[in-house]
Amino acid sequence: LKGKIEIDGLEADEYRDRLLSGWHYILVDEYQDIDQAQYELVSALSGRTLDEQDNRLTIMAVGDDDQNIYSFRGTGVEFIRRFQDDYQAEVRFLVENYRSSAHIIAAANMMIRQEKIRMKAHHPIRINRQRRNDPAGGRWTELDPFGRGRVQCVEVPGQDGQAVSLMASLRRLQEQDSDFHWQDCAVLAREWAALSPVRALCEEEHVPVEMIMDSGILPPLHRIREFSVFLERLRRIGDELVSGPRLAALLEEVRGRKGNRWWHYLERLLNDWRRETDDGEVPVTLVTDFLYETLYEQRQNRLTDNALFLGTVHAAKGLEFKHVFILDGGWNRAVAQDKTDEERRLLYVGMTRAMQTLTLYQFPVAGNPFPAGLNGDFLLRLSAGETAESPCPALGSYTVLGLQDVNLGFAGRRPSHDPIHARLAALQPGDPLEFREQGDRLLLLSGHLPVAALSQKAAAEWRGRLDTVETIRVLAMVSRTREDGAPEFRKLYRTERWEVPVVEILTTGSP
Repeated sequence: LKGKIEIDGLEADEYRDRLLSGWHYILVDEYQDIDQAQYELVSALSGRTLDEQDNRLTIMAVGDDDQNIYSFRGTGVEFIRRFQDDYQAEVRFLVENYRSSAHIIAAANMMIRQEKIRMKAHHPIRINRQRRNDPAGGRWTELDPFGRGRVQCVEVPGQDGQAVSLMASLRRLQEQDSDFHWQDCAVLAREWAALSPVRALCEEEHVPVEMIMDSGILPPLHRIREFSVFLERLRRIGDELVSGPRLAALLEEVRGRKGNRWWHYLERLLNDWRRETDDGEVPVTLVTDFLYETLYEQRQNRLTDNALFLGTVHAAKGLEFKHVFILDGGWNRAVAQDKTDEERRLLYVGMTRAMQTLTLYQFPVAGNPFPAGLNGDFLLRLSAGETAESPCPALGSYTVLGLQDVNLGFAGRRPSHDPIHARLAALQPGDPLEFREQGDRLLLLSGHLPVAALSQKAAAEWRGRLDTVETIRVLAMVSRTREDGAPEFRKLYRTERWEVPVVEILTTGSP
């Protein structure tokens, strides 16, 4: 594309013309999140550096520099900020908000305007024209005579107190709104650990939750046993046509009487497909492609029908909820590392997920520094004593041991006839496991027999915490193959395929 590689029989321009034959336009979404390699790819595709205008493609980019939050993976906000100069582009500002109430918009505008350099510095977000005459607090102006839809900033004594205050607020929403559903609510955090006390209290209060795990904990969803089994069944069909009813029958065939969150989610996906195709017959490859694409974009697809969303702000980007609660915890450390602008943008992204109500929590000592800069009629400041009536209990802590925490080749180094593979195959989500020390290793046992081992790093971390472990339960079973391992380890494996458990541990006390 850059014309820097010679190809026999072709001029550089001719090779480029062949590659891009028939293409005239490029649309790049989320341009604020591209990295250096993606910037160079887009530049090469568009022909940005070519001398002749006729050889260039027309490019349109959509993005918001206020929402650049992925610098940890190499993205650069400078790319979108120089787009106009790079392409001599016309810039248009889309400033109407169709999602949030006027109070939430006002709070978000005040938060982000403290950013030093912004493309929209003179173009604040405003509520869309059709809602301009609505009450600033939306429907909650009348539903909640006390809060009246204002953004609430609540001071809490610590993580456990934060969880109690949050639960009290959720229960009030439930009482005040006859149309309340758990799936309309999201609890967002800067760091995964801040969600743990909330998860524990939800368990005590029997509140259904859906924890959206960061990448690294779970693999791509198609590797989880239930999806892997069904995709393999589709593969064996070959090139046949399949109808909606046949897909349902195939699901029942591989699932049998088993039921868990993964089977239920797969059933939901297939029901979506059946509605889209009106149960018509289609090539099985189209179904397979649909499942792979949907599972790859699992952030956009809730695994549970009616559950409270728990996740990091990064995991919630692109989503929206009627009610958003943003926890304190970790914001001050990031700011201390001279990441003030990016952390402010991250909080802004979290705030703009909210449609009807928004609550920000703040510790009195070493807390989130950003809410202190908010003031105005849109804001209501409270202390935990005004939001929580019950005393703060001692909450447990939930920790997920992901693939980075286990010895991925533990079962793979045993032949296919070894009993460990039958034990792994028998495990189901929700099944209990236990720890056992064996020399310098820390094993996971089912029925007092080993099924997995922790990595050296995780074993060193957990060996001193074994007396705090209350329960260990299976979250998912993940398929692993010889080819997944590094070349130097493949010769150690004695089977082509095996499974690895992802588990959740409940410990006493906060993390």
